[in-house]
Amino acid sequence: MLNRRLIRSKVFQAFYAFNQTENASLKQSVSYLMDSLKGVEHNFLVFLDFPLSFFEFVRVEMNPGETRYLPSEKDKLIYTRLTEISVVEELLAIKQLKDYTEKPYLRWRDDHDLMRGMYKEIQQQKFFNVYLNKPNPSRVDEIAFLLGFYDHLGNSHEEFNQKMEDFEMHWEDERIPVLTAVHRMFEQIPGEGAFELPQLSRNMEEDVDFAHQLFLEAVKHREEFEKIIAANTPGWDKERIARADLILMILAITELLHFPYVPVKVTLNEYLELAKIYSTPQSSRFLNGILDKIRIQLSSEGKIAKKGRGLIE
Repeated sequence: MLNRRLIRSKVFQAFYAFNQTENASLKQSVSYLMDSLKGVEHNFLVFLDFPLSFFEFVRVEMNPGETRYLPSEKDKLIYTRLTEISVVEELLAIKQLKDYTEKPYLRWRDDHDLMRGMYKEIQQQKFFNVYLNKPNPSRVDEIAFLLGFYDHLGNSHEEFNQKMEDFEMHWEDERIPVLTAVHRMFEQIPGEGAFELPQLSRNMEEDVDFAHQLFLEAVKHREEFEKIIAANTPGWDKERIARADLILMILAITELLHFPYVPVKVTLNEYLELAKIYSTPQSSRFLNGILDKIRIQLSSEGKIAKKGRGLIE
């Protein structure tokens, strides 16, 4: 779930907040950053749980035999398809998910308006109707349906994503990595076999160290790097440069000078992409020109020293 762009995004948010807060505590800011990294796993579980909570809601609240005087055969089939999914039982048997559902961070099933709305909406979706029309859905059919459901939630359902943002204000940054992790989890074993939740990181120690070092080095060298930026932006004073742009450039320079194993091109591309997300529409072009000038200056002064993977162009 954690990738370097998401980690850089988390560091940007923490460093931005640190610079915006008068007398900010370095210790508290680092703690916030670490909690933010680990919080991705919590949000993964919140996201993964929604369909499971929805199916339970349908089972308890939407039984056509209890809610309709003369339920049609289609009503009965819809109810059956949404409440008799063997893969769901497999998911609920996963220890981490089982522990979460016993003490959830967000109780989806209590939001009856959202659940009832989803019950009507899902019946209009192609991924559900393909599944509904299978005479005897296989495990592969169930997985395809669930992936369709998760894709619909993550990519299309505005109310769901708004509620996720209300729960975790950085959800938009995490949405795609979390959705990708869900796909990987299901696609690992489309046939038989037990599900396993994906690891938060391939190398958590390395990722935490990267985030921690990037934040601390940026804090340590902020004034020095602001002077480098000022020297390469004639006619612009610090107050005229968007705060987000300034923070992104400081972090980029930090990587150029203090992360020998990160290629220069990777660093520059990553912060240009973050500028598209966090700053103005013109920021990416602005940063591209300034950072390229800074790269040339620092290279000519022999200050950019790359090694290993960092030497890759």
